[in-house]
Amino acid sequence: MTDIYAGAAEFYDLVAGPLWARKGPVLAAALRTARTDLGPIVDIGAGTGCSTEVIADALPGAAIVAVEPSPCMRIALSARVALRGLADRVTIAAATAGEFTLPQRIGGAVVYGVLGHIEPPQRTRLLADLAERLPPGAPVVVELMDETAPPSRAPLRIARTPVGDHIYEVWSRGSGSGSATMWTLTYRVLHDHRVIREAEVPMPWAEYGLSDLRDEAERSNMRCLRIAPDTAVLTHRN
Repeated sequence: MTDIYAGAAEFYDLVAGPLWARKGPVLAAALRTARTDLGPIVDIGAGTGCSTEVIADALPGAAIVAVEPSPCMRIALSARVALRGLADRVTIAAATAGEFTLPQRIGGAVVYGVLGHIEPPQRTRLLADLAERLPPGAPVVVELMDETAPPSRAPLRIARTPVGDHIYEVWSRGSGSGSATMWTLTYRVLHDHRVIREAEVPMPWAEYGLSDLRDEAERSNMRCLRIAPDTAVLTHRN
């Protein structure tokens, strides 16, 4: 399997601080109705563990399954789990969303930055499997591409962070449409206003918005409530 995040893993945590300062409290609030007494919280697409860390802090004592297919991202995820003392609570699964077999019962789930990466049949199956294992009232927290700032054809700077004597920047641009959309992230390291290193990371991402999520959730007998521009919570209708 090609690791599409290999080029991003080195930079991700260095520039993610401001992003997770916004996303973290939203995720923590959405997890208040999780049923950790009935099963683990499944973090699908855990990346470097930013979401896993939020889950652990929001739900002390909860068992967590962190699912991440990228070997490079898992290095950072494993380090975060070790340094935060979470090894007794977090199980790391090296699998894609399609490969991973969900536990028979879960207390909730987090699906951040994943659904646009996978094919429609796989999305439908994933949501149906989550619904089947989700207890009443427990949440599936889903992050979509931020509909207020979708990838544009013109390069857009989305992060800028000083790191020692260097400045790290992340630029985004999009191309194509529908299922052919390609989102390219460009990571730049600058010194004295000069680019000394650059990495381009192509990210296939389908145009998949809130209305699409609502339709698919409905077919799995779940309601969909938007709680932030890029975040929704799914819960059972019954």
